Amino acid sequence: MDGRMNAAILTVGDELLAGDVENTNATWLASRLADRGVVVGEIRVVPDDAALIATAVREFTDRFDATIVTGGLGSTPDDVTLEGVARAFDVSLERDDEVRSAVEATVSDIRDEYPQFEFDLEEAARYPSEGRIVPNEEGIAPGWVIANVYIVPGLPAEMKATFGAIVDEFDGERRTETVYSSEPESHLNELLETVRDRFDVTVGCYPGADRKRITLSSDDADRLEQATDWMTSRSEIDATE
Repeated sequence: MDGRMNAAILTVGDELLAGDVENTNATWLASRLADRGVVVGEIRVVPDDAALIATAVREFTDRFDATIVTGGLGSTPDDVTLEGVARAFDVSLERDDEVRSAVEATVSDIRDEYPQFEFDLEEAARYPSEGRIVPNEEGIAPGWVIANVYIVPGLPAEMKATFGAIVDEFDGERRTETVYSSEPESHLNELLETVRDRFDVTVGCYPGADRKRITLSSDDADRLEQATDWMTSRSEIDATE
């Protein structure tokens, strides 16, 4: 990569692999990311299988600055995307009060028109125990962000609405450098806070198979270079990729 932000797109659904539905989400997302100067490094389709979703998310988290996962946020048994992403980060699915409130408000509006509409609010509010909500103005299930993974619904209108809420986080003008560390994350906290505050860069730390992937991002090339040089001089940072 040339230092610009890079991203992967992971689309989830048996229907995509069966050819029953065209993968327009991937095409639309890739186009929007390219318009913003983001390098799309890979697009992958996986079935509705939590284990395969987890494997792909772990791989992409280590390789890319950001991963967008689309599909599998519904309320049917085959919607297992949240479970797969939670597995990738070794966290559980737990009730999130903010998600529950958002879902309840949408369901209430639906019931105004369809009083017999049945929906399990408690089950719909189970999201990864870490992360933050992304509003979905076009449907029931909100999106979610955990570390550098962005989860959006699969229905095109809902996918576009949730992506619109996070689009500013994808900026190809921002440069990103990557370093690695074999140290436990708890041993890196002070180092990461120092480089962030000293050089005014954005810092991310993501788990990998054997070591941590640390990203430094800034729209100031000189500042980013200084921060990267400082980090690579530290004993906590591995000498090679």
